[in-house]
Amino acid sequence: MGQSPKGNNVTSEFSLNAVEFHQGKSDFGEKFLNPSGKYTSQITKEIEIPSIVMSVRAPVGDVNLTRKTIVIGRGLAAIQPYGYSLEYLYHFLLTQKSILEQQATGTTFKAIGGEVLRNLPIALPAEKEQIRIVNLINSVFEVESQLMK
Repeated sequence: MGQSPKGNNVTSEFSLNAVEFHQGKSDFGEKFLNPSGKYTSQITKEIEIPSIVMSVRAPVGDVNLTRKTIVIGRGLAAIQPYGYSLEYLYHFLLTQKSILEQQATGTTFKAIGGEVLRNLPIALPAEKEQIRIVNLINSVFEVESQLMK
């Protein structure tokens, strides 16, 4: 789960001891996290690659892949693919958004905590099956992309 640095430690100016900072899903791309243009030298929760970042505050359950080390704030959680193919876990988590939304609490804005994520059941097929599933999903997206042209 993310932990935000103090506001005065977040800047739009890059420095050698700063790391890119992300607070919520505002910089989510279609699949990969876009640059935020924000940096911090107060390293609270640093996320290494490969990782999946998930929005845990309004909206809940959106996911993106990271391409570089970042620091995440309270609106995000990081999921590392231990024992899973990164692509498989990413696609699996995409299917869990509605389940996570149902478990969200709060009146001003919906959010989930670390306990919800830690208790999320994840299907773990054999590694070869994970790869087969990812290849099939990518094939479907490729066909869809061709049809949209």
